[in-house]
Amino acid sequence: MVNGVFKGTEAVLTGVAGEALTANVRQELMKGILYKQLSWFDSEDKAPGCLTNVMAEDMSALNGMTTETLSTAGGALLCLSASIITSFYFDPSTAIWSLICSPILLIGVFGMNKL
Repeated sequence: MVNGVFKGTEAVLTGVAGEALTANVRQELMKGILYKQLSWFDSEDKAPGCLTNVMAEDMSALNGMTTETLSTAGGALLCLSASIITSFYFDPSTAIWSLICSPILLIGVFGMNKL
């Protein structure tokens, strides 16, 4: 039940943060486009359809990359720290082994996020 509450909170917070990031980047991109000279729009790669496509597809990819990576890393660190604290309470020898193995786990988590 606690895991469900944390996952729900994580989903809401990362969704709000991702949408705010996307809105800010879109606003800055639109400001940059609005202040361009008319000759800038003459090339084919800067046609209105291409610019709209960039704002639609690339921004959603940016949203997914930033929020999913941070939430995965944050969740892994939170679970690792909670498990080590709990294991110190129940069995200190297990906690020591967890502390020894935790750098390997962290390297694996950050390595998976890079893929």
